[in-house]
Amino acid sequence: MDEKSKEQQLMEQVQSLRHEVEQLKSLEGKYRNIFLNAVEGIFQSTPSGRFLVANPALARILGYASPEELIAERTDIEKQHYVEPQRRREFQQSLDENSIIREFEYQVYRKDGTRIWVSETCRAVRDASGAVLYYEGTIQDITHRRSTEEALQEANEQLASWVNELQQRTREMTLLSEMGDLLQACLTLPEAYVAIGQIARQLFAPESGTLSVTKTAQNLVEVVAAWGPALGGEPVFTHEGCWALRRGRVHHIEDSSDGLLCKHLYKPPPAAYICVPMMAQGEALGILHLGYQEVGRLTESKQRFAVAVAEHVALALSNLKLHETLRSQSIRDPLTGLFNRRFMEESLVREVLRAARNQGPLGVIMIDLDGFKSFNDTFGHDAGDTLLREFGFLLRNTIRAEDIACRYGGEEFTLILPEATLEATLERAEQIREEIKRLKVLHRDQDLGQVTVSLGVAVFPNHGTTGEALLRAADTALYRAKIDGRDRVAVKT
Repeated sequence: MDEKSKEQQLMEQVQSLRHEVEQLKSLEGKYRNIFLNAVEGIFQSTPSGRFLVANPALARILGYASPEELIAERTDIEKQHYVEPQRRREFQQSLDENSIIREFEYQVYRKDGTRIWVSETCRAVRDASGAVLYYEGTIQDITHRRSTEEALQEANEQLASWVNELQQRTREMTLLSEMGDLLQACLTLPEAYVAIGQIARQLFAPESGTLSVTKTAQNLVEVVAAWGPALGGEPVFTHEGCWALRRGRVHHIEDSSDGLLCKHLYKPPPAAYICVPMMAQGEALGILHLGYQEVGRLTESKQRFAVAVAEHVALALSNLKLHETLRSQSIRDPLTGLFNRRFMEESLVREVLRAARNQGPLGVIMIDLDGFKSFNDTFGHDAGDTLLREFGFLLRNTIRAEDIACRYGGEEFTLILPEATLEATLERAEQIREEIKRLKVLHRDQDLGQVTVSLGVAVFPNHGTTGEALLRAADTALYRAKIDGRDRVAVKT
């Protein structure tokens, strides 16, 4: 190749190199513009924790006036940059294992000390031997996104809480309705106490509780139902032993280590508890007591629910007490407190059928106060009423729980003795005859003297297989006792 050709070739190579340099400068300018104008933070940093390069966006994200200020002041990334330094160590461990990490989220401090959330994508740049030269990557401010996500999570949690609360309220209302239906079907207060204990076990699980009712005549309060793990407390206490009854309003203690405790609680008391007075028409019927084994479990919603349950129970017990009072008035003799004739006749039919079904005995005693007419003539009708009351009291305290004592009419009385044989019935009649002779009756401070009775005895099935037959047989025996001189027991022959 001649000299001219060589020169031509050299010129072309120089021209090509100039073109490549211009292209490189153009690309460098483009990349420089991207670096300077990017909305994401771009950086290079050392593994030891110093920024080597930072763009303006990163400076703005971290609250610095310029990249130079950022690089000069933030010299320890782990301590100055990370809110949680251990996250830096997790970051580096991941880079060591994978050489690249994407969207690593963590909190950082800005220059003014405020905290923001960032997402970092980074790679480790290594030399030919594999040693890390530096890290390079991008950082985005995701504080707004994280706040939105956290707000959404809180909203979802709140929604779930509301749904759970609604389900709980629905369950509680269903159980309250069931309790109301069950209490309406109860005929006696003891039946109601059992029903309340069963429903309360479901209403307040897993907490413990008691239902206590007042004893009107004695100013005492007695526990009549309990549920859950055993609660330490007095089974019977006075009104003064409970702050809820004293004040006539709810008394709750959220931490029993620091509070005004009721005296009806044993030591140590539950961690928290509530006593709700059951009020009806201004009368305190008792209290609903709930105990909690952990502080903080007695929430406002649980307090409101306890009050609602107490109101339902108070209304039901008040209605049942009224029902029992009206029923008692309809079946009891108001003077003696004994059952009346109508109730006696109904009971006798029932007991005869039961005795026939069980093939067992049934005793009937007819009783007449001797000389009651002359007694009235001598001492007056008020004294006669006093005698009848005292005799009624004696009968009620002499008979068994299953026996039925009735005022048949005037000065005549009837006793129905389930499962009593002839011998047992005669023995009971003699016992009553002796008891009445020892009865001391005072009227207006005047001793009314000794009282005697005549008694007629009949037994099923010996003397009759119907209630009417037994009454006739006992009445016949009573007439014979009168004829034979009174103050004696006679049996139908």
